[in-house]
Amino acid sequence: MSEIFRFSGVAMATRWQIRLCGDDEAEAARAADEAFARLAELENLLSRFVASSDVSRVNALRRGEKCRLRAETRDCLAVAQRIARETGRAFDPTAGTLVDFWKSRARERAACAGGFCEEMPAWREAFENFRFGTLALREDGEIECVEPGAKLDLGGVGKGFALDALAETLRLWGFSRALLAAGGSTILALDAPEGAEGWKIGLGDARAGETLALANAALSSSGTQFQPAHLVDPRTGLLAAPRRGNVRVVAPTAAEADALSTAFCVMSDAERAAFLAAHPEIASK
Repeated sequence: MSEIFRFSGVAMATRWQIRLCGDDEAEAARAADEAFARLAELENLLSRFVASSDVSRVNALRRGEKCRLRAETRDCLAVAQRIARETGRAFDPTAGTLVDFWKSRARERAACAGGFCEEMPAWREAFENFRFGTLALREDGEIECVEPGAKLDLGGVGKGFALDALAETLRLWGFSRALLAAGGSTILALDAPEGAEGWKIGLGDARAGETLALANAALSSSGTQFQPAHLVDPRTGLLAAPRRGNVRVVAPTAAEADALSTAFCVMSDAERAAFLAAHPEIASK
């Protein structure tokens, strides 16, 4: 019977964990090291807080300027843009202008969550800049700032995308039975341990004992239960209204689960139901 080896590291301001089923701990450690090295490469491409990253270079563009994106950034952005289309922009990777606006106004966040802050001219200006800002991704891999105002922020999809990339690395090393986690919010399960239906994932209050058996799928959780007034609805520019409990999404890939859990927090019950009916491969609770 294989053992389960555990490894952890820190990236993207988050603790990452890898569990690998195998017979050779040294080989598992080498695979985990390579996965974490891959994670560091992705952070240097996707993080807004790394000055040389692709995202930072895009956000420094002026009207008419272009820059070429690395393949990984293009792939991550392509997933994000697809989710944006499918959710009617309830998730939007170009909403960095709005994210920055609300992050800089801690005192107003709780008062304005889910409401209209007409007395804040700065909010209206930020929202108008975002609405009319345009970043165009070209087929040749270049991205152009057509109209200033929009800023890339891949924070709602980047960790999930990185989990998917780490899984590819581990599979190349021959580890198909694995569990990967980015903090407590996004989890990617590969094949289950021998004899198990899936990896046992705790849900909600540990005292309640609610669990999910997860295999070859991803689980992501977002919400305002423990971190109120921080999710922005790109369609309105306002903060998502507080809600009871977090939204959990199970999807084929971690990138999809990550982005959709964010989108579902600002979508209405009817919008979520319509999305799920059209995408049977996605589940939510």
